[in-house]
Amino acid sequence: MSRGLQVLVAALVAVVALTAAPSRVQTAPIIGQLRVVLIVDSSSAMSAMTNPFRSALQSFLEALPGTPETLEPEVTLISTGGQLRVRVPVTTDRQKLKKAAGEFASDGGGNAFLDTMLEADKRFLKNMERRPVFVVMMNDNSAYRGEPRIDEYNTFWRDFLKRGGRAHAVVIRGMNSGVHTDILMHITSASGGYYDALAVPSALPDQMKYVGAMVAADTP
Repeated sequence: MSRGLQVLVAALVAVVALTAAPSRVQTAPIIGQLRVVLIVDSSSAMSAMTNPFRSALQSFLEALPGTPETLEPEVTLISTGGQLRVRVPVTTDRQKLKKAAGEFASDGGGNAFLDTMLEADKRFLKNMERRPVFVVMMNDNSAYRGEPRIDEYNTFWRDFLKRGGRAHAVVIRGMNSGVHTDILMHITSASGGYYDALAVPSALPDQMKYVGAMVAADTP
């Protein structure tokens, strides 16, 4: 099977797999302090969008509650270029996160978004006392690394909802958007989160400010 056909088959499988009804999952009460995993595309595809991405990260962090020095909830900043990279470990230090946001740049390579989300959930969100939240900012042009792990994703999202998880995503979506967009549309809808697809990156800061306000609204 050619690479192009493999990608097409994977995308079709994803569309079918992601149609499972979220209402069938018994979700946990929507209470408790939050831990946010902020996943940001750092693949080659976003390298021309560095300034809007940096501004959008700043807007998101400024919208979170807390003081100028300390925010609530806990946040970790993770990027997806080639593989999972922890830019800032779990912290409530607003200035540390803003510094990393101001220095954010592409790592190159393909977009390892799904691998990153699955691994980040295991490392930073599962078996934690805090309520899990994903916030994703991504350019989806279908240039992703490896084949999508759809079976693992379908196991993950059901468990994520049972833990009271919430997911929000803002995606720069071009003509070639693919399975990552399908996944983000599904997980945000299933968890009662926010999803928006943008044609141009200049709108990212306003949208991420709005996502920050939504996270703030969930913060006890």
